[in-house]
Amino acid sequence: MATAKKYSYKDWWEGKICLIYAIIVYHENQIKGAPRSCTWEHFKQADIQKIKRKQKEIFNKEVNKVTKIWKADFTKRYKKSKIQSFLLNGELSKFHNILFGSIPAITYSDIPVYNILFKSGDISTIKNYIINTKVNGGTAEFDFVHSPNYKFQDKNKIPNEIYAECCWQYFNWLESNLEKREQDQQTSKSKSPEIIRNPHPEIFKNAQAYKMFLELKEKTVTPRTRVADYGFIFHKMRNKNLYCINPGIHRKDFIEFLNRKCGAKIKGTILPFKNPARKKPFWDALEKEYKAEIPQHPFQ
Repeated sequence: MATAKKYSYKDWWEGKICLIYAIIVYHENQIKGAPRSCTWEHFKQADIQKIKRKQKEIFNKEVNKVTKIWKADFTKRYKKSKIQSFLLNGELSKFHNILFGSIPAITYSDIPVYNILFKSGDISTIKNYIINTKVNGGTAEFDFVHSPNYKFQDKNKIPNEIYAECCWQYFNWLESNLEKREQDQQTSKSKSPEIIRNPHPEIFKNAQAYKMFLELKEKTVTPRTRVADYGFIFHKMRNKNLYCINPGIHRKDFIEFLNRKCGAKIKGTILPFKNPARKKPFWDALEKEYKAEIPQHPFQ
């Protein structure tokens, strides 16, 4: 038997009702009148679409407000920094850990972000949002967003899904900042000996490892065999002889990097290790060239 449609967009907007997917803050001894909640089945389709549009608008507005503050704060610190590259790389690593690192086993994470101390449960929600909407390409849903007029909500706490989107946009902004910085430096030093930086410290051990990756990519990767070619690069650069790639980076992390920064368009999470004869001479030559420049211990 179908659920009778009994609520409208106006009821939700005026705070008379909320969806069960949103967190309610309610103490019976302190607030008179129990909050009412419902599911999407209680609304007509037209009202559902209207509510969803408003939830997305509220979500985006909050994301824009938070990221604007983060960017302004970092820009101020960056201009004052005496070692700008160190600050930028550190900020990138911190947010990469939030987005893609392991979930801490302790109750509270030791990663403070602009006076925010995430609990392990918060980190889990953030990572699930990133995996579902960014890595797996799912559609973001905003069912958890309250009407600003609903009184049974904690307006001092920003939902973790909003923080997840903020971290994602801020991380990509930082990467763009780093890439622009590197391009500007290369342009200004075009007549000087080539200086290679490491724009992805969360992936590669140092600048030489990144340069080695670029050369291997140029010499061994072809469109038709790109999955096997990138698989060869990943496994060889992560072996015990060089440790060019952070040992904490797994195949799915490397694939995400390849898709986002190299346009690899790799589907799935498997990078098979194949060692065809045509690639071995390139690897042997580069290993000999870079071995002395890449420390032999894993990220110490």
